[in-house]
Amino acid sequence: MHYFLDTEFIEGAESIELISLAVTSEDERDFYAVSTEVDLSRASEWSQTNVIPKLPPRSDPRWMARSEIARGVETLVEGDESPKFWAYYGAYDWVAFCQVFGGLMRLPKRFPKWYRELKMLDTLAGNPAKLAKPADRHDALADTRWNRGLFLYVCNVIRDSGDPLLLDRL
Repeated sequence: MHYFLDTEFIEGAESIELISLAVTSEDERDFYAVSTEVDLSRASEWSQTNVIPKLPPRSDPRWMARSEIARGVETLVEGDESPKFWAYYGAYDWVAFCQVFGGLMRLPKRFPKWYRELKMLDTLAGNPAKLAKPADRHDALADTRWNRGLFLYVCNVIRDSGDPLLLDRL
């Protein structure tokens, strides 16, 4: 099954600090969490304006430790022996995702060691996607749902094109 991930994070010169993480499955199941381990005082002015106001209040149970976030992702993916993770411009998202599990080499054995890039898929299909960004953009959950929509749209374009090279790789 395909899973779509997004994170919000604090980007430093030498680190990426997770703020929030969301994963949406192809069949529309969601997991969303905010890290209790983040120091929001370190967030840039951009994050203070565009990300932090969209977070749930600290009393919300979706605020959890990274180890609990890892368990939540594993629960969402439970039973899938070969999950495929997709992200849009996802290099930093993948790093933050892996950090939740303690790093790339500590991902659950059935998880791939790489993610699939939605922007690359869109580009290979000729950039057909002209989907409006969500109104609540930079909310990790809203962004994963948009990622899912982008994937489905581009897959339909690829199927309609009949391009066997792309069809076999989905």
